[in-house]
Amino acid sequence: MEVFSKELLMQKKNAWIRPNLTSIGTFGENDFGVYGNSSYGNAYKAVDGNLNTAWVPQYQKYQNGLEYTFYNPIPLKVTELSFKTEDVSVGTNILINGVFYISIVVAGSNDGNNYTNIKSTGYQLYTNSSYSGYTGNFDMVIDMSDNNAFYKYYKLYYELGSARMDLYMLKELEITATEQS
Repeated sequence: MEVFSKELLMQKKNAWIRPNLTSIGTFGENDFGVYGNSSYGNAYKAVDGNLNTAWVPQYQKYQNGLEYTFYNPIPLKVTELSFKTEDVSVGTNILINGVFYISIVVAGSNDGNNYTNIKSTGYQLYTNSSYSGYTGNFDMVIDMSDNNAFYKYYKLYYELGSARMDLYMLKELEITATEQS
């Protein structure tokens, strides 16, 4: 017989499942929504349940300062973010022999204006064993298991150490979270 702690039972009871979107939604309303501050494709394409679509930042517009934000009307305690990335115009500006550096800061807010930094990956070296010369695909996981706060807004700030934002994509953002009860 398994014995579960009260905390674990509450986490299972309040487990949140990210909806698949067909539009960006509206911040401050009653539904999940997303926003990217630079986009060729709509931000919702990173959370639409389709690996063939992606949020695509605009060429070099926000090399450092690129942001992706999601909102939920009931505050969430996010414990992990995972996503796929792809750069379709890799060349030597993005990857050199299949590697690049990227730093992502995750911040939370309950009003959408004042954010608290929760996690910083620091500059991490990402490698790609399937590097083909012009396409880089990477799986990224941000462990936030030490996050104990609930927020309505979460923002990902990107900073690239060895890259430009040439068609860098965010595909299928998976959010592991519990809703505040």
